[in-house]
Amino acid sequence: FCSKIMVPRDIESVPAGAHTVLWSDLDTNGHANNCAYTQWVLDALPLEYVKGKMLRDVQVNYHREAHYGEQVNLFISRDADKWYITGKTGERTCFVESLEFIIQMSN
Repeated sequence: FCSKIMVPRDIESVPAGAHTVLWSDLDTNGHANNCAYTQWVLDALPLEYVKGKMLRDVQVNYHREAHYGEQVNLFISRDADKWYITGKTGERTCFVESLEFIIQMSN
């Protein structure tokens, strides 16, 4: 179950790049597949942070379709080990995603 993701108002949201919706991102309806959002988000997070960690929880709230050729701008906010990423086309929100990480134990 995924409840509505609320980015805390007291944390800063910063631009984290953009992704142009590609053919391989589309579902059978011609919209960006919700699973593609997580790929875009993971690519936008700092490698020095995610390297050596594993995901504990991922949640996605879908707001509107992203279509082939559209540019989705990504904005990141962080609260301890929880990250919030918002994907927008222009001023319209396409999705909000939250990710929580844990330190991966080595063998």
